[in-house]
Amino acid sequence: MLLVAAVLLAAAAAQAQQLINGSLSIGQSLFVGQTLVSEQGIFVLGFFSNGDSTYLGIWYNYIKPKAIVWVANRDTPIKGGNGSLTLSISSLDLLDRRGSKVWPVATFDTNSPQAFLLDSGNLIINGTMPGTPNPTWQSFGEPCDTLLSGMRIGYGSSPTTQYTQLKSWKSVLDPSTGDYSIWLDPRRLPELLLSHGTALLYRTGPWNGQGFSGQPYLKATNKLAFNMTVSKDSAYYSFTALDRSVHWRFIVSPDGLAHRWYSNPSNDWVEYWHWPQNQCDSYAFCGPNAACHNDDCSCLQEFVPKSPSDWNQRNFTGPNIAIVVSISVVVALLAISAVIGFCYRRSRQKHLSLALDHDHGPGPKLAAPLEKNLDLHDIRVATNNFAEQNIIVSTRSRTIYKGTLPNFGDLALKRLNTEAGLEEIKNEVKMLARLDHPNIIRMPGSCIGNSEKVICYEYMPGGSVDEVLFAEDEKSAVPDWPSRLGIMQGICEGLLYLHDQFGIIHRDIDPSNILLSEDLIPKISDFGRATLHDQGQSEGNDENFEGTQYSAPELFYNKSYSVKSDVYSFGIVLLELVTGCKAASFRREDADDLPTYVRQHWTHGTADQLKDPRMGDAPRGEVERCIHIGVRCVQDDPTMRPTMSYIKNTLAAISPSL
Repeated sequence: MLLVAAVLLAAAAAQAQQLINGSLSIGQSLFVGQTLVSEQGIFVLGFFSNGDSTYLGIWYNYIKPKAIVWVANRDTPIKGGNGSLTLSISSLDLLDRRGSKVWPVATFDTNSPQAFLLDSGNLIINGTMPGTPNPTWQSFGEPCDTLLSGMRIGYGSSPTTQYTQLKSWKSVLDPSTGDYSIWLDPRRLPELLLSHGTALLYRTGPWNGQGFSGQPYLKATNKLAFNMTVSKDSAYYSFTALDRSVHWRFIVSPDGLAHRWYSNPSNDWVEYWHWPQNQCDSYAFCGPNAACHNDDCSCLQEFVPKSPSDWNQRNFTGPNIAIVVSISVVVALLAISAVIGFCYRRSRQKHLSLALDHDHGPGPKLAAPLEKNLDLHDIRVATNNFAEQNIIVSTRSRTIYKGTLPNFGDLALKRLNTEAGLEEIKNEVKMLARLDHPNIIRMPGSCIGNSEKVICYEYMPGGSVDEVLFAEDEKSAVPDWPSRLGIMQGICEGLLYLHDQFGIIHRDIDPSNILLSEDLIPKISDFGRATLHDQGQSEGNDENFEGTQYSAPELFYNKSYSVKSDVYSFGIVLLELVTGCKAASFRREDADDLPTYVRQHWTHGTADQLKDPRMGDAPRGEVERCIHIGVRCVQDDPTMRPTMSYIKNTLAAISPSL
């Protein structure tokens, strides 16, 4: 008997040694007590137990305390202690002591499959070589509570990687699926979300190209890089350990925290960061109209708690503490009314002129103006002597004609009918003479003298966004979703050119000033109020401000403007393109303006209901991401609005073909 036992022990030892130094081949099995070790001995695949429950998992070989990074059968433990992992020609099966399958991997079709545990911690099924790209199956495609370097979570359209997320353990000893998860929502801009069931606890803020906007302290170093891969129908987050001597892991723990750990030279785990760091980091912990400081909540200025008893008891459970707006609404309405009334009484001739002649200091400068003065005789010929049948639109102050010049083709000519607005038209001529961009209207020339004040533009047969989107004729064709995305992208490109190349603030972005070509290519027009800042200047003031539904709140409150004022106006136009609602005439019982209406739907998770039904089919994810951009653009605080550069990249990720 002793001899038989010795033979069996020797055979088992030989089998274990074979597994340690090799891989799992067809017909081989890994039993309880045996392990499969990666080539450099970094990771181990084996069995571990919790009471009478046995699991197959992967953990670090030498780092203490033991950190299990992946569990195969987390929700179907083996009872009784005995089990095995067996590789067959078509599947990798985890069997209990009766030979029943506990956790079958999806079947695969490959010649001579082998199971390899890589030094990255990834268990893969491949042919005869572990480094073959695109393995038949990999554990990295089925993450549990841990994200390792090179592993990713997110969503996509690929049949093999539809949706992956991190799910916490039930407890520190129970690896079954817990209540907390880290994931990406296809309906939002790419960002990491921490949830408890369906309740959102924390969000990192959208990806800005280098990191998450809500985590500025997390930046790429020479040891760690953060990655977000975004395309039309997918978004995946991952990180890369650049120093292979340091091991990193990112986990969601059973207590609802996200931790990032690294190994020190002594092979101990050190916490690098965790979030939320405190209750104030928790999503909407204090409700929508309160501020959190040192885990304590206080009403925002001019807000009062609806239920003082709940507030005093620190009961901040969502629908239980709804906070109402009181004095601030009244003050804001009175201020807006006063400003608009005051501005209408002031002459627009006092409008601050554009300082175009500053040519000092570093940075880009406006090019010298081109000689584009046109002879009045040519203009009269082009318009058939300003014939009535050539009029496109006419108001008291100006008339726009259609005309033709031999060396240019069709034109739109704006003729000033009164002296009011003379400074603006001069400002526009000086500005457009120096600008050249496919999304900025072209000015072939102008004629401004004692008797006539005329600017010539390239003719845009598509009309304005206002005319196309809000046509009174219900039979008129409206742009479909791809066309609307293209219009958003074009406006964004034009504003980015103005902001980044010249520091120009347009200050009058609205759908009537966005003109369309025959192919619906948008061009920004009407630069009468545009302003060029000196180098280093970030904002200005306009005592003669006249407000519209497209004007940013800071213009009403303190008459200040910046590039973020253009971002606000762009956000309104974007929301109009998505919803088909006109901001200037928007009225509903539950919302006084379009931004409020959209924000309510976004907050309640019903943003998909905002889509303009006239534009036909549109991917829900694309529509909701655009709505999210718009919601961010129309925030009251200018510093919280994104830049046009960020918006451009985000729109490109939504529809890369644009």
